[in-house]
Formats: sequence, C-alpha cells, structure tokens
Amino acid sequence: MRITEIIWKERVVEKIAEKHGVSVAEAEEALRAAWRCRSRRVTWTARRETIMTDTSKQVDPLPDEFRTEEEAAEFWSTHSISDYEEFLEPVGLEVDLKRRHFEIEVDEESFLALRDRARKLQKPAKDLASEILKQKLATA
Repeated sequence: MRITEIIWKERVVEKIAEKHGVSVAEAEEALRAAWRCRSRRVTWTARRETIMTDTSKQVDPLPDEFRTEEEAAEFWSTHSISDYEEFLEPVGLEVDLKRRHFEIEVDEESFLALRDRARKLQKPAKDLASEILKQKLATA
C-alpha cells in the first residue's frame, strides 16, 4: 500500500487534537515513522500513558464491518484502536505524502454553483474553491 495524500475531515482533525492532543503534522509523522520502522504497531507512548490509563474499562466488541464511513467514524470517535490491537494485521506500507487536503462541508446550493462555475472555467471544483477562499480570506 502506498499513501501519497490524506484528506483530513474536519471532525477527525478536531478529534485527534481534542482527544489525543495530536496535530495533523504529528499524525502524518507517525505514518512516516511506521513505514521507516517497518513496524505494525504505532503508538503514542508518551501521550498514551497520560491519556489512556484506564485498564478497568469494558471494551465493546469490534463490529465485523461498518456499513458507512459515518458509522465507522461514530464507533472510532468513542473507542481506541489500542483496545483492538489483536485484530490488526501487518501491511506493507509506503508513506510519501505530497499534499495535505482538508475537507469541509458546504450546503448544496453553494456546491452546485461552485461546480457549475468550475465547469465553465474548465478546472476542478476543488481548485476553484481554494482560489476563492484564498482571495476572500486575503481581503478579510
């Protein structure tokens, strides 16, 4: 498996910062470190000792599968991967991040207008959205 891009969802960025005290850059560095070490276990040992010390907690069964991304996000927002290490399998992993992306939600009307304008300009909607945001923020 080769990872060249990560699309960071707003709720994930907030969760790793609030729940784990980890920035996007730190999470990406952990991916790079896992690849360099060729290790199947990546743990935030310093933070884990201070944040996840409750060994008496009841661990819920891991679902066989998640029907949607939202269902998986809901489960992992209240559970720690460290409680399910026996289910992890080693994978060949190469991390070579070229770009960092962030996903934000927009209402349908704005998205449709953006998509139509991008088509007229013959450019991807994501590029046009970034240009508009940069322009607006520069004058704000």
